Amino acid sequence: MKTGTIPRSGKVVADQERAGTTEALSRVRSRSAPVLAVVNRKGGAGKSSSAMNIAGVWGGWGLQVCLVDLDTAFNLTEACGYPVELRTDGGDWLSTGHVEPWPVPTMPHCALVPSGSRLAAGVERMERLAIDRERYLGKLLSPLRTTYDVLVLDTKPDLDLSVTGALAAATHVLAPALTLPQPLYGVVRSLGLVADLQEGLPDLRVVGFLPMAYNGKGLRPASLGSLVEMAAEYGVDCLPPIPFTDHAGKESQSHTPAALAYRNSPAGHAYRCVAALLGASLGLAVPVEWLGRGRQAQAEMVREIMGGEG
Repeated sequence: MKTGTIPRSGKVVADQERAGTTEALSRVRSRSAPVLAVVNRKGGAGKSSSAMNIAGVWGGWGLQVCLVDLDTAFNLTEACGYPVELRTDGGDWLSTGHVEPWPVPTMPHCALVPSGSRLAAGVERMERLAIDRERYLGKLLSPLRTTYDVLVLDTKPDLDLSVTGALAAATHVLAPALTLPQPLYGVVRSLGLVADLQEGLPDLRVVGFLPMAYNGKGLRPASLGSLVEMAAEYGVDCLPPIPFTDHAGKESQSHTPAALAYRNSPAGHAYRCVAALLGASLGLAVPVEWLGRGRQAQAEMVREIMGGEG
């Protein structure tokens, strides 16, 4: 399953990476797919961008990925290029119960359950349910877990039933955070919510923190250190940071994840490392080479931040 040396050609890279996962896909699809909820209770933390880029990398490796946009701002839906004329009805699946993923043209093997103007009405419907309100979303998405290899839920930076429902539907949680002091509070608040829900969902697992927009200047190294220490305190991983790039957050213009559009950039490499580490935690088939690179990058980050203690 090992992929070998990475050549310059993006197409050849993608072909080799897909080949590195094919032999294990039948095993992955024989079970119910994992569900990754991307959560931070502060806006602008990089949830939509990280969800889209990680999904794009997984899809490039041949995994069947379903993104679910649960944010009424529908940033992920816009970034994936969901047609403008359909957004007025976007999110009506939460009310009707009819979930029909839309294939994302710029992301191989990826589909989107879109948000839009009608998602809020679906959340209101959930709130009116007499019983099992938090489990309603999980029941709607359950059939997709036999069709796709992994589901990725992009949540809103708030606390409403769509967020608690996403966590109830999830098997794993990822908390992205900008490497600046203020956004770290969103991670703390998110972990508090997860801890509350774990009393009724003991199998829900936080797979790690994902530092976003890291550039090694100003307050960012100190904030990265705080995130690494916080991860150690909570007993979870801090994933290698995604470096700052001018292309980050501009997926809504290009409709292509930076990890795919700029495959050989530092951000493209970092997203592959992160996708491999996350995929391994979720039990997905990932290229051995990128898993090794990810572990090396993670160890180097901890050694640098902790002054050689990691």
